[in-house]
Amino acid sequence: MITESALVHNPKSTQCYAYNDTTLHVRLRCAKDEVEKVVLWIGDPYEWAVGGLDGGNLGGSDAHGWTGGREIPMILEGETQNHDCWFAEFAPPKRRARYGFILYSKSGEQKLLFGEKRCVDIADEAIAEIELSDLSNFFCFPYINPRDVLKTPGWVKDTVWYHIFPERFCNGRPELSPENVQPWGTEPDHHNFMGGDLWGVIDKLDYLEELGVNGLYFCPIFIANANHKYDTVDYFNVDPHFGGNEAFKQLVKEAHQRGMKIMLDAVFNHMGDQHPIWLDVVEKGKNSAYADWFWIKEFPVYEDKPREQWDGTNLRYETFGNVAAMPKLNTENLECRRLSAGYCTTLGRRI
Repeated sequence: MITESALVHNPKSTQCYAYNDTTLHVRLRCAKDEVEKVVLWIGDPYEWAVGGLDGGNLGGSDAHGWTGGREIPMILEGETQNHDCWFAEFAPPKRRARYGFILYSKSGEQKLLFGEKRCVDIADEAIAEIELSDLSNFFCFPYINPRDVLKTPGWVKDTVWYHIFPERFCNGRPELSPENVQPWGTEPDHHNFMGGDLWGVIDKLDYLEELGVNGLYFCPIFIANANHKYDTVDYFNVDPHFGGNEAFKQLVKEAHQRGMKIMLDAVFNHMGDQHPIWLDVVEKGKNSAYADWFWIKEFPVYEDKPREQWDGTNLRYETFGNVAAMPKLNTENLECRRLSAGYCTTLGRRI
């Protein structure tokens, strides 16, 4: 038997979206090992038999007579512990579609139509004819609007990414390391430093190329205090312990010579507690020009006791996680959003 309560499909989501200007990607999830095959029943909502509702109430209870449906086989795309995941693509001739799913049980006893409103066994041909022409039970993708389609560069599909945590990758120039750096190979923890830098990454580019890597994705590289650099202090300059802007320029040059792309992790959800903007709020409280740039519950933002005595789960301001050193930005604030956008557009010119 097919467990009807396990059937999941959400239209206009990751389970049905415009892959490009002409094609829909459609997905369905069902209980594991219950379904032998799935057929996507899909077509233009405005194809009707004589006397149908062409142009009328397509969701009406009497919306019978639809002739636009056609069968598109779905493939078993993946499996989880409890579910099977099915996939199909379809190019609607007029960029619009209504659709449902026909599932065949492994037992051979069921042929189930899964629609937006109900599930119906359509093993009987007479019932199938009625149900497959009843448009009111089908999901809807209204229209593929090209402006709504996510456009990604063509090279992304052929990129093999390598994720680099710079402080741990390779120490190319020990003289740049923080004063409290520990010997390479020391067991890492949340706070210690190994001295990794961008010069070390440059030293390993040939090795990465041999692995087949052609895309480097970096954790944050800009000036910050923690080893992970998510507590940004300066969004416009590469951390000097990583080699500064000079090392980054050289890295970009040498990576591009090898046909490698570089992608940076930008941190605009929060900033470091040593950033001048946050320090202005700490000093001036509600009178700071930046007071509304953060989610602050009470002024002054810092309690009058040592930080180690603060309750990280009940601070006077919102943070990333419960980390007091990472106050969360209020991206509802227009000026705050503009600053983030300015970082992105200005960064390339400055570096």
